[in-house]
Amino acid sequence: MDQPAPPSSAAGLKKPFILVVDDDDIQAQMVCEFLEQAGYRVTTAADGWQAVIQAESVKIELIVSDVIMPGMQGSGIDTYRMLRASHYVRKDLPLIFMTGSRDVVKKHMSEIARDPRVRILYKPLDLPKLKAAVTELIGR
Repeated sequence: MDQPAPPSSAAGLKKPFILVVDDDDIQAQMVCEFLEQAGYRVTTAADGWQAVIQAESVKIELIVSDVIMPGMQGSGIDTYRMLRASHYVRKDLPLIFMTGSRDVVKKHMSEIARDPRVRILYKPLDLPKLKAAVTELIGR
């Protein structure tokens, strides 16, 4: 007897899983909706600490993160450093940073800019550029 076809939700399990990190709910929602419409599974974190915890416990294939996130919960730069130092996150996990400040990039991101698995996009966010960076970094 033939086996029934797997439910369509099984195909969704193979979609790349992306973590969006932003303290701005509107920006995070816009990025999430865009990536979901592009065929990715997406989850969110409001700060760097949450991002690291999620990346350590879930198989994330890419992180899209704001750079400037106020408060003691960790900026995008803090997040990058914690992720690269973690024993539970793969060292080549790709990251896309979003920022509205070129000064921040100049001042704080020289180490990040040298990382071949990192891309920097400027706000207002150009969604086709985001899609191109995602495709380049995870190959789909």
